[in-house]
Amino acid sequence: MWMKYCEFIIHTLHSPVDETRPVLERAVEACGDDPLAGPLWELYIQLETVNNNMPRLNQVFKRIMYKPLRNLEEFWEKYNQFVLAQQLSALATPEEQKALASDGEELMDEGLMRVKIVNAVEAVKNKTMEDIYRRQAFEAGIDRSYYHVTPVTEAAMKNWHSYLDFEEAAGNYERCQTLYERCLISCANYEEIWLRYVSWNEKVHGFNAADAIFQRAVTIFLKYRASIYLEYAAFLEAHDKLQKAQDTYMKVLSDVAPKLAEGFLHYCNFERRRGDVETAKTWYERGMVAVDNEVEVYAYISTSYATFLHKIVGDVAAARAVFERAVQKHSDSVLLWLNFINFELGMGGKNADLVSQVARVYELALEDSSNLSMDEKNDVWFQYVEFLENYGDNIAKVREARSKEMAWKLKNSQSRNRTIKVLSFQPGWEGESSGYNSNVDPGTKRPRYTAPQTPVVATPVAAAAAATAATPEVATPTATTTAAAYYGYQVTFLLIFYSPNFACLIVNTDWATSELQMELELCPDDVTDPMSKKSAASAARVAMR
Repeated sequence: MWMKYCEFIIHTLHSPVDETRPVLERAVEACGDDPLAGPLWELYIQLETVNNNMPRLNQVFKRIMYKPLRNLEEFWEKYNQFVLAQQLSALATPEEQKALASDGEELMDEGLMRVKIVNAVEAVKNKTMEDIYRRQAFEAGIDRSYYHVTPVTEAAMKNWHSYLDFEEAAGNYERCQTLYERCLISCANYEEIWLRYVSWNEKVHGFNAADAIFQRAVTIFLKYRASIYLEYAAFLEAHDKLQKAQDTYMKVLSDVAPKLAEGFLHYCNFERRRGDVETAKTWYERGMVAVDNEVEVYAYISTSYATFLHKIVGDVAAARAVFERAVQKHSDSVLLWLNFINFELGMGGKNADLVSQVARVYELALEDSSNLSMDEKNDVWFQYVEFLENYGDNIAKVREARSKEMAWKLKNSQSRNRTIKVLSFQPGWEGESSGYNSNVDPGTKRPRYTAPQTPVVATPVAAAAAATAATPEVATPTATTTAAAYYGYQVTFLLIFYSPNFACLIVNTDWATSELQMELELCPDDVTDPMSKKSAASAARVAMR
């Protein structure tokens, strides 16, 4: 664009040189460091050549030698031809000639002085070429140097980030600034580049420079992107520009994205940090009204509101009331129900009170009036029974809950297989980490679980560990697999009979006594365990009864 503008002034308007030169200066100041700026510098050379201003032309050549142009060597050749055709006075001022003179010699052979002048310029050119070679791989990875609506490729974006990392590490602020501006030509729609540019400017040049970058982003390139406004508001708040930050939040909530959940939550947290709890409450309520018909977003805001009331305000009753109002409004949101359950789980207190409160929420979720899907209710039933098993003090209530679960499955034509369909446990959940799988139809045989070959068995099985260590090593793969399975049965035996839930497991899965006996027989005779085979079989029979 600068090139076309300068050509228009020179060739169409035929403006005088005193008017044209300032425009060219602005042009090279703006983009003269771009590797593709060679034609612009060529136009500057033509201007000074036509006007026969050789000292100025000499200075233009010297400036070019500092620029990382792709065709820098061509300019170097032109400079050599220029030197041969010019008088010494055009190549260096008297002060420069005096500085180049060696040993204080004021009079020096003109040919030697020319050599010194050229050598000084060549040293600059060579240094610039070294910089170009170091950046050559990054430059080759730039697939376009212009703006286009099509997305920038992942490889090109990665190359830009690597190039910026390189320049920032080099520490040349002017080069960094130039590269960021070049990057924004093709990546103007990418918020990550703007935020990186802001962060760099904030560290290097301070608040005003970073604020100017944000202003360009939110008023020109990303003026409909709510997330950049939220980042801008956080930036302003961090620099104590609270009124301006509030205005930015209001622009998001009134104009850019009136129903954006993050906009409401960020603003509520802004008011919380300012100590205005009542205003935060008001905007939480407004957020819930704004997204009234968007189930999952409503669940997100209401959960955040309840957490705020619980953790920040310290009003447990108000937090519980928010959850109850929310599940009445959107009883079809399993996320909302699970957050309500987790809220009650975190209340603490006496175990009996905890179980009562959590069970109440589970039962509300499982009522016929609840609009959860069948698969979601199946999973809530599963978690409800597991909760009573793990936290409840009354086995009768556990059995009653199981009976209700089976009755519900029968009534709604659901499989009696106790399995999770749409929910999943968090990593590290005790049932998952133990390797135990309860998803087996009642009355069917449970597949054996082979324990991992890790130090699972600790204190109770010292004798079994000794027996395992005494097993001779066999090189064949078949023998190795058999030995691993054999060890697995030992571990299974020891883990099962030291499990406090073993009786419950036997009742649920209806294992045959013969299978238990067969598993016991796989243990070697010389294993001396604190629980003998006889007492183990006796315990199994008691459990079966």
